[in-house]
Amino acid sequence: MLSKIISLRKEFESMREMDLRFVVNTEEIVEYEGIRNNFFDAEMTVRKNDDGTYLLILYSQRDNKNQTLKLKEGFKVSKKLFEKNLKVENNKIIGNGTGKIGAYLITKG
Repeated sequence: MLSKIISLRKEFESMREMDLRFVVNTEEIVEYEGIRNNFFDAEMTVRKNDDGTYLLILYSQRDNKNQTLKLKEGFKVSKKLFEKNLKVENNKIIGNGTGKIGAYLITKG
């Protein structure tokens, strides 16, 4: 897993540079619809790339079933970079078990 994270840092400037232009509030792409079993803000990181795509990193140690994150209307997972104990269903990412981690490239449109 560590090698995958290192690869992300090499591939995406937004992951390796601590520049405010890459920092995005999670509410820009995540729909908070009152699902009790949502991922918390503290369990995700969102970075905006210069090409307009987003990187979404999820990480949770909670042992929740069907822990859910829903993307806002118009956003979609265009590429799974890596995932463990997570799966993409339409515009939702659902996690089960302990030790959920994933990285996704998100596009608008």
